[in-house]
Amino acid sequence: MARIIITLSCLLVLTGCDQATPLRLTESSAQTAASLESALPELMRKNAVSGIGVAVIRNGKATLVKSIGVANDTMQSSIKPDTIFEVASLGKPVFAYLALRLADDGLFNLDVPLTQYVPGLFSAPDPRLQAITARMVLSHSSGLPNFGSDHPEQLEFDPGVAYQYSGIGFERLQRVLEVLSGKSLNELAQTIVFEPLGMTSTSYIWREEYRPRFALGHDGKGNQLNQARKPDRGNAAWSLYSTPADYAKFVERQLRHDDPVTAAMTDPQIKITDEISWGVGWSLQSTKPNSSFWHWGSNPGYRGYVVGYPTEGIAVIVLSNSETMFKLVEPVIQMTIGGGLPSYHWF
Repeated sequence: MARIIITLSCLLVLTGCDQATPLRLTESSAQTAASLESALPELMRKNAVSGIGVAVIRNGKATLVKSIGVANDTMQSSIKPDTIFEVASLGKPVFAYLALRLADDGLFNLDVPLTQYVPGLFSAPDPRLQAITARMVLSHSSGLPNFGSDHPEQLEFDPGVAYQYSGIGFERLQRVLEVLSGKSLNELAQTIVFEPLGMTSTSYIWREEYRPRFALGHDGKGNQLNQARKPDRGNAAWSLYSTPADYAKFVERQLRHDDPVTAAMTDPQIKITDEISWGVGWSLQSTKPNSSFWHWGSNPGYRGYVVGYPTEGIAVIVLSNSETMFKLVEPVIQMTIGGGLPSYHWF
């Protein structure tokens, strides 16, 4: 107990502690749950975080799912293990896995320009657009800008030479895969990802059955957003819905050593800093004793964060219906799996 108290006191002040701590490889679920129950409520209160769901994976399997807070202020409903969140850009690694499976099946080639499959994919006259491949899109090296750009097909640089985070690139690759397969994104994901992995609560489109267990989002001041978005067409870049336990099933797959597709996702493609690079779907960070993969999700009212260590078989998934949740990422990870977190200080 003394060790837990000392650790939590460091987390509560969030200063003066070395954040690169050893991985918690053998800590029991009871110990982890006790740490979260002791420290999270006060941290959430101070940072206006309404609700949070955490899933911890050890030895390649989810060992703990912990939920704290409120899903709906009006109804005073609590966050539960089966609460549905918008997980936003955490749908990108899922899409990358789907794309690599389709490439492995021979539907397309990661290194063939996308316009060879769909000639009218880009409307801008820049000839460099004709060189963009799926590998470039999935490693954010296509040169395409992110959402919000006034010129969505204006390249920031020559394709394949640098890093530029781009949801627009994922939309274009999604269109290619839908054209080639004759199926929608969600149909492909259901067949290739969700059903095989048992992800029964995950979808790229709204399902009416989500309504009674859906977490309404909260803005940066803690105000509830009462309008749930209900897309009827999936978007690989932002529209994924899931639960911590369901997304943990996907991460469990990413930790397996016998799958060449998941191994390819953590093959570095573009170096960003001395500690951060991007693979094919996941971002990668230099951590000890071995490198780890990570990604974030950010939609209005929602935040998510994932970190996984393939060699050690350990990971954590953090989902929230609050825009301020990123303030808690570092302490939550220290309370659950430990380790360094250069990604948190970079992104």
